[in-house]
Amino acid sequence: KGLRTGEAGEGLGAALAAGVARSQRELGYFFESYRLRIYLHLLSTLAILLAVFWFRGKLEPHTTEQPAYSARRVLDHPAAGSLLAIALAGLVFYPRAPLSVYDLALLATVPAVLRLLPSFLPPYLIRPAIAASVLFAIQRTGTLLLAGSGHQRPGSLALSIAGAAGLLWLLRKGGEFETLGAHSYARALRGAARISAAALLLAAASNIAGNVSLGMFLTSGVLSSSYLLLVVVTAVRVADGVLIVSTRSQAAGVSRFVAQRKDALVRSGLRLINLSAAVGWIVLTLWLFDLLDPTLGLVGRVLAASLSVGKLHLSLGAVLLFLFTVWVSVLVSRGISGLLEVDVLSRLDMPRGLPSVIGRLTRYTLISLGFFSALAAIGVDVGQLTLIGGALG
Repeated sequence: KGLRTGEAGEGLGAALAAGVARSQRELGYFFESYRLRIYLHLLSTLAILLAVFWFRGKLEPHTTEQPAYSARRVLDHPAAGSLLAIALAGLVFYPRAPLSVYDLALLATVPAVLRLLPSFLPPYLIRPAIAASVLFAIQRTGTLLLAGSGHQRPGSLALSIAGAAGLLWLLRKGGEFETLGAHSYARALRGAARISAAALLLAAASNIAGNVSLGMFLTSGVLSSSYLLLVVVTAVRVADGVLIVSTRSQAAGVSRFVAQRKDALVRSGLRLINLSAAVGWIVLTLWLFDLLDPTLGLVGRVLAASLSVGKLHLSLGAVLLFLFTVWVSVLVSRGISGLLEVDVLSRLDMPRGLPSVIGRLTRYTLISLGFFSALAAIGVDVGQLTLIGGALG
């Protein structure tokens, strides 16, 4: 329920020395256990550096259209973008590494995020974002070096009070959050800020009352979630730049399909990136607060709710899976038929109108395959449907 308030004679220097020694032991184990993956990570690091520098050179230096303008400003700092990608890749390369490795990887993202934030954030949000990053870095450094020490308690209390005070200052009348306007994302951000401020105040009260573990848990969760939001937004901007450059490269220009539908592909890609980032941040936030498993259990129970129609039993999850499979099959059929018609058949010596006919037949065939696959995925006997269709002629 609480941490020890410090052993007699144990000073801050001794606690830091013990934390450094513990981290060195964990890193030694890490280097011995993940030697091959470390080499692969180094190779991927080199590839990421070269790719970011290449993408930077391909964006028009004087473009002012969005989102290419923001993407160019982000890629104007290739070293920071590379560092961010490398550090985040480390979380994937080493799924069972010691916690100190994850702490160091997250701390490595802080300089990159601080360097990239001014490239796309409004000026009035830069200082709050920097303050959130610094508080996160202090919190993770304390966790890395002072874990289990009595010095964690006053440090966590100070961070919770500082974080709550900063959020309340931003939420004041005429403050930075009020200048965001009335857009949906602005309202969501203000709501999240109010919840975070309340959680940090609760953390401070719990710490003072003696429930130190709850106070530290809430402080760590709020600061980590806030900083991860900045990391996700920054990573999205880097991904946006890579996507835009990819569709404007000479290699993409070889495809007539890509050249003709460049803007539509970019819009779809940006929506997919933003959706994936939002889902990823929500999942990470639930995990930070130990709410991921209960949430998944609740979602599973909702999706398992079934409806019986005769001998057919359908659940909400099965219906959603069916609709998703059909939707994906429609998208895939459009892409494949478009590539076939524009990039392949149009280059052949064929009668006028025949490429369009073949493209449409290809699309309908793929949609039909997707439809029957969706039926099979939800447990419908496709064989019986085939027999019925054959009997009907």
